Amino acid sequence: MDYSDIIDLPHPDPKYHPRMPIERRAHQLMPFASLPMYFEELDEVKRHTSSKIELEKDSQEQINRSLSMLVHNRDIEARFTWFQRDSRKEGGSYINTTGSVKSIDTMKGTLTISDGTVIPINNITEIENLNSEFQD
Repeated sequence: MDYSDIIDLPHPDPKYHPRMPIERRAHQLMPFASLPMYFEELDEVKRHTSSKIELEKDSQEQINRSLSMLVHNRDIEARFTWFQRDSRKEGGSYINTTGSVKSIDTMKGTLTISDGTVIPINNITEIENLNSEFQD
């Protein structure tokens, strides 16, 4: 086709509505998130989790001795290192929580510390006594 008859004519202005500003036209061409769940899933797969360490018998006995001392001396501050299971995928992470023992629920197998954190006793891997006068 030959457009030589119209090639040099000015672009016609619309009669019934104003022209869209250039900034708004650019928004029409911007990419959109067509697969948001896909990218969230990719981020989840990339997220690292650790597996739970099984303690030796000696380490378990040391934790039991420390727990016994902390239950009888509730004003002792300690740092608990424990494994928290991940709610979305296999594994979890190790967390350090500091506080004194508030209560122990032997039926549920949990320990509640002064800030309200509930720790499964079987997931505790280390207890560090922070009060020097009560070292065991």
